[in-house]
Amino acid sequence: MNNVLRGALLVLAALLPICTALPARAQSCAGGAEVPRPGLVGVLHRGGFSGVLDDSASIRFAGCLKEPREELSVYYYERVSGGARRMTARLIVLSNVTGYLGMYAVSGPPSAVNGNQVVFPVPEHQGNVITLRDGKFPRRVLVDGELRDFFK
Repeated sequence: MNNVLRGALLVLAALLPICTALPARAQSCAGGAEVPRPGLVGVLHRGGFSGVLDDSASIRFAGCLKEPREELSVYYYERVSGGARRMTARLIVLSNVTGYLGMYAVSGPPSAVNGNQVVFPVPEHQGNVITLRDGKFPRRVLVDGELRDFFK
């Protein structure tokens, strides 16, 4: 295989949204194409992901949001570190068109991804939904009683 074709295949594989918890291989939102773990790590690094992707980090697929021009894969990231067992939790968003879009700090995993919403298992008055508007995630949203920013 020539280098141009090999490079094109690597780029395509890296841009596919990946739907599982950093196993050796993962499935795409569209439901079939498997992508190696390095593909997900590569997409996150190239997109400017600021989290740590070591053996103590896990990423679980939460669901897909379908927009007219792209599919957005939503993942729950969790990492426990240090002697005090500090937990970091994030909601990560990937696009099948542009790759890593960003994340929110969260206190736990979402309970559902439905239509254009990511739902959390907390009372409505504390903020239990992140709603996609015009194909974009809000820059700031109330989730579990706290204002959460969308960041990289």
